[in-house]
Amino acid sequence: MRRPVVVLSLGELHGPAVGVITPPRAVWWSGEPDVDLGDRGQAVLFYDQLLDVGRPEDIAEWANGAMLLKLWAAMGGRPAVRRAWEDANPQLAAVMTQAAVAA
Repeated sequence: MRRPVVVLSLGELHGPAVGVITPPRAVWWSGEPDVDLGDRGQAVLFYDQLLDVGRPEDIAEWANGAMLLKLWAAMGGRPAVRRAWEDANPQLAAVMTQAAVAA
């Protein structure tokens, strides 16, 4: 199984946060070629796939730190990927703690 790819800082992620994007098929093969980032369900699926299979340069190009924070609690993903991202970016773990407290 592939080791998770993690950026060291969400601040390094300057990808698009709004609009319709057409990511490469290497990181987005589900359904239509375009992703509407305004559609929360599509955005969650895209980010799950991107973090699971993306290379560092893919993640840097297509992910947005603020968007990732916004979607994190709704994302699934492999447990190893989630753990690695939360270990490297404690603000993601804080989102999960806040979601648990709110529930």
